Amino acid sequence: MSQKAQQFVDDWIDTHIHAEGYQPEGDNSEAAMRAEQCRAMAEIQGISHSEIEESVGDLVGYMADAIERANDAEIQRLSAKDD
Repeated sequence: MSQKAQQFVDDWIDTHIHAEGYQPEGDNSEAAMRAEQCRAMAEIQGISHSEIEESVGDLVGYMADAIERANDAEIQRLSAKDD
C-alpha cells in the first residue's frame, strides 16, 4: 500500500472538500468530479491511479464519503451553535 498516495488523497480532501450540501441519493457526480481533480493533481505529483486505488479503493466512493462527512460535520457544527 502506498503511504504517499494515502497521505496525498487525505491532504487533498482536507484542502478541497467542504460542506456544500447533500447530493440527491445515488448522484455521485460531485464525487466523480472531485475524484478526477484529485487524480490529475496526483499524477502531477508522480502518484499513479493504481497507487491511489490500492491505497483508498474506489476513489469516487472515497470522495463521496468525504463529502458526506464534511456535510455531516457542518450540520453538527450549526446545530451545536444553535444550542
